[in-house]
Amino acid sequence: MMRRIRFLLVIALAAIAGAIVGRVAAEVRRKQEAGEPIELSISDVKIRVQDVVPGLVAAARVRDTPWSWLHIPSWLAAFGVNLGVGAVGGDLSRIREMAERAAFGIAGFEIPRDEDDFADAYEVVAEEADPAPQPPTTSSSSTPSPSSPPFAAASEGGSVTWTAPGPAERRADAPTGFTAFGE
Repeated sequence: MMRRIRFLLVIALAAIAGAIVGRVAAEVRRKQEAGEPIELSISDVKIRVQDVVPGLVAAARVRDTPWSWLHIPSWLAAFGVNLGVGAVGGDLSRIREMAERAAFGIAGFEIPRDEDDFADAYEVVAEEADPAPQPPTTSSSSTPSPSSPPFAAASEGGSVTWTAPGPAERRADAPTGFTAFGE
């Protein structure tokens, strides 16, 4: 009985140590990427029960098939899983992308790098944003200006108004008898 309790205690300590080392590794990587000086302080590392559970589950499953074929000790499974989860827990999508790039690179394909998928959207919003609203002009927003093409966006007073051709404006390529907007 005492041997079993000691075995469970060793597994729990290995799981806690794996979680701590994983958190420290993640913090060092974050500081290195940010260009900050790397200072190791284990007292700043806070772990929760949720950080230890994956290692405990792995330790309990090492005797199940097919994992039992690897003959991994339970304490090592607890340490290794918590180390991995702690070190790359929030960066799994980034690590998957790096692995895909490496695999495609070996195969001779190159995946274009998307630095920011939303960069175009940011630019459009920045262009449309009007820092100071302009006073409305005296022209009516329902009539398009003569220089604007049919169905053009007319921007007046900080908003966009879509205009349609008036009854006098007919497109040359429109079929005979065609009326736009039920005129």
